[in-house]
Amino acid sequence: LDGEPARALEYTWRSTEGPMHQVVVMQVRGQRLLTFTVTAAGELREEQKTALLAVVESFKSAS
Repeated sequence: LDGEPARALEYTWRSTEGPMHQVVVMQVRGQRLLTFTVTAAGELREEQKTALLAVVESFKSAS
């Protein structure tokens, strides 16, 4: 993110409403943790995940 390293976690689980799919992208910035979360009911298709992660990857810090 913004030219700095970030980590991603991807996981699925079953809720009372049905299957869920989540991707979390995290980056430590000094004393802060920046977190982007994408959550979908059911399963994220690969093209959906690619498009959403491209938005996250385009993040630029204001400072």
